[in-house]
Amino acid sequence: RVKEKPERSLRFSYNNYGEKENFKRKVLKLFDAVDGRYDLLTLKKILNLMGKTDKKHQTTVGLEWLVNQRFPRFKVYFEELFHTYSKEERIKKIKNICGLIGLDYFSLGLGQKPEIGAFCVDFLPNEEKSLKVYLLVKKIDQKVLGQIFTSPLLNRKYLKLFLDLLNKTKCFYYLTKRFDEKGELISWKLYKIYEVKQINDFKPLIKEILVFLNKIGYEKTKVVNFIKLSRNNKFLPYPVIFSLDFSKNGIKADSYFSLK
Repeated sequence: RVKEKPERSLRFSYNNYGEKENFKRKVLKLFDAVDGRYDLLTLKKILNLMGKTDKKHQTTVGLEWLVNQRFPRFKVYFEELFHTYSKEERIKKIKNICGLIGLDYFSLGLGQKPEIGAFCVDFLPNEEKSLKVYLLVKKIDQKVLGQIFTSPLLNRKYLKLFLDLLNKTKCFYYLTKRFDEKGELISWKLYKIYEVKQINDFKPLIKEILVFLNKIGYEKTKVVNFIKLSRNNKFLPYPVIFSLDFSKNGIKADSYFSLK
């Protein structure tokens, strides 16, 4: 992960891929093990609302420890929803989630019939929570984004560079809006998810990502070192996601790689 001002952190994630039993129990034990500072009751209600996760969708639990912070941030993602739930069912689930964490669904500005691909609830040590909604978009251009992004947080210069430089490879998009417990917009984020099975040569894509990071003034050394280290150990690194995050604190770029 590459940021304009890197924060040292330790991350861990665990999902229910291949899990047949006791996934929910493991998640609850994981939350309960960290000093009881999280809203465990709301988590139980959300897990119950989402039902049997091993048959309907993927659930991923993430923990993030930032430097100088005693307790981690817990992230609970519900993903791949569009494979098994209708649009109406997904909207209903988001509305119910909003009710559980005290948000007004209609204040989120998601539109009449949003194409929801996934969502995430963040649990903070002080029992606060935030919601992130991923909107699935197959094809995107600046005109479409101009209609969607009405927030003053958006930096259109960087967005144009993002689309112009990285719009040639087969992919789909997630647009996300993150909200705090008061319903205030915290950030916009645009994810580009590469359809890796349809990409034969990743070298041009990696070059484009490095060019983009250089154009927006990011430190690309970590990405370059990761690629070199992987290749030296006879792994082939390839990008699976590239994203931009627009918030009051500025812009962040994230590049996610996998190995084969």
